[in-house]
Amino acid sequence: MYEGKRFAAGEIGYWVTDPVNTKVKREEVGPLESIIAVPAILKRLRADVRNGEKTYLENLACGNPDKINLDLFKKAIAQEDLYCINVLDEIAKYLGWVIATICIFLDLELVIIGGKIISLDDYFLEPLKATVDRLTPLQTNVVFSKLGNRSGIYGCFAVALEYVFTHLYDPKLRNQ
Repeated sequence: MYEGKRFAAGEIGYWVTDPVNTKVKREEVGPLESIIAVPAILKRLRADVRNGEKTYLENLACGNPDKINLDLFKKAIAQEDLYCINVLDEIAKYLGWVIATICIFLDLELVIIGGKIISLDDYFLEPLKATVDRLTPLQTNVVFSKLGNRSGIYGCFAVALEYVFTHLYDPKLRNQ
């Protein structure tokens, strides 16, 4: 597994999705993250409802766009809300394009997705897999992390333990 010199390998939030029309700055969230990260999705859904988008989300949020969250988005998708399904498909396509490009470049067999987005279950995973399968010449398995939202904290523990064992731990002191 490749980690990178600064342990940032695999963090694709700064992936440039449109080099001609990149509006975000390096100090902000990355171009891809500004489109597909959960906060960006919720911001878009809330803005669209405020702007009069006809969607079941408005009913689920009792007319208050500020109440829209990932659970309500998932419920609207389950109710076959066309607007929400289109947003979900668009997000899956963006991430699918990036994953497919990385898979082709590195010849990956497995990609593990983590974070809050995995709460969308197969509603998100299936169109994501379909995009990756359509664009990659070799089969790549795309799965959700079994660690769920805890992947970040487990990663912190792993980095800390590695540091202790490589920089602080002295096996000679173990017998004393």
